Amino acid sequence: MLAVITLQVISKKKRLVDERMEFVASKASRITFIIIILAAFIIMVIDGLKPIVVPYSYFMSYFICGIVLANLVSYKILLRFY
Repeated sequence: MLAVITLQVISKKKRLVDERMEFVASKASRITFIIIILAAFIIMVIDGLKPIVVPYSYFMSYFICGIVLANLVSYKILLRFY
C-alpha cells in the first residue's frame, strides 16, 4: 500500500478523488489488515501442526499476491455497497 501511495504522489497525473472513494479505500485497507492478521495466525497454527516445506521466497510471493488480491476484492465489494 505504501508503494501505491508513493507512486500516486510521484505521478504527475492528478485524479479526482471524492470522500466516498477515500472512505471505501480506508475500509478496504482495514479489511485487508484484518485478513493479514488472521492469515498469519492460521499459518502459524498450520506450521505448528505440520511444517511448511515451501521455500520462503515462494511463500512470501504467494502471501504478497494474496494480500494484493484481498485488497482488490474487498475494495471492489465495498465499492458496490457504498
